[in-house]
Amino acid sequence: MNYIDNILFAIVFFIGVGYFTINVKKIIRNIKLGKDVNRSDKSSERWKNMAMIALGQSKMIKRPIAGVLHIVVYLG
Repeated sequence: MNYIDNILFAIVFFIGVGYFTINVKKIIRNIKLGKDVNRSDKSSERWKNMAMIALGQSKMIKRPIAGVLHIVVYLG
């Protein structure tokens, strides 16, 4: 009777690994759908845009009090 638990675990484990593998293959397939883009132009504008969106939380400008509180919590 001890072996039944191990067998069931092995079956569930291999089903989980198979499901994970299928999802990884889907992700890789979707990534490969992308096309190469030349991003060597306007690098300063790109960095400024990234800083405003990621670090500055530019969407919070519309609500300045919430924006300041959000930055305090983010930095904390």
